[in-house]
Amino acid sequence: MFRSYVNGVLQGEAQLAFKPHGPGATSIGTRMNHVNYFNGAVRQARFTPRALTPDQFPKMPGSK
Repeated sequence: MFRSYVNGVLQGEAQLAFKPHGPGATSIGTRMNHVNYFNGAVRQARFTPRALTPDQFPKMPGSK
């Protein structure tokens, strides 16, 4: 069952025959099709095997 929520309120749901994605890819600093390059600096990127709760997000220096 696919469910879509906005601010914790169910907006819709549908029965789906979901198939897992194959091997993935990522692109940092540009779109996957290599247009619209980012002209700044990426300070840090982190990947986790599961979704994090907000209190598990890493703290940036100078943040509260």
